[in-house]
Amino acid sequence: ETAALNELKIQLLSNIRGGNTYLEGGGYGLEKLVAELLRIEGYTAKIQSKREHQGVADADIVAESTRKFTSKLIIQVKHHSGKTGSHALAQLEALDDLSSEEEDANTQKWIITSANVSPGFIQRAISSGINVMEGEELVEWVIENTDKLSQATLNKLGLTTIPTLLI
Repeated sequence: ETAALNELKIQLLSNIRGGNTYLEGGGYGLEKLVAELLRIEGYTAKIQSKREHQGVADADIVAESTRKFTSKLIIQVKHHSGKTGSHALAQLEALDDLSSEEEDANTQKWIITSANVSPGFIQRAISSGINVMEGEELVEWVIENTDKLSQATLNKLGLTTIPTLLI
């Protein structure tokens, strides 16, 4: 069972990175997947318009907790196959100029990528207060929630025949 689950994770990550799924192209499909996962976790999640910010500043998803204490997530989603570069960091860092002190206290910034990032990328993210989720962790998140994802999303990911004992 463990070997089958590990093989499933490896194949799913390879399929996502290689575009061998039925997720919408241009990164939008991965944004929709992340938004659905956030809703499962109890957040409201809104995919932002590409014209929401000016210049390099950009966030793909804004999510807010629907639980007792308010928290806000600002997320940049990257559908990449190899390495995600520093442009993703620059997009979220540029949002600092646009936010208030009060918002910063209740806000976490995230880069969620299907790829990997370099150690230098991680160091810069830490110094900028940005959290990073790489491809392997993203796939773990998907697998942990296969029983809660919509059938349409499971179909797009090719996960319609996962034996429940693996989950």
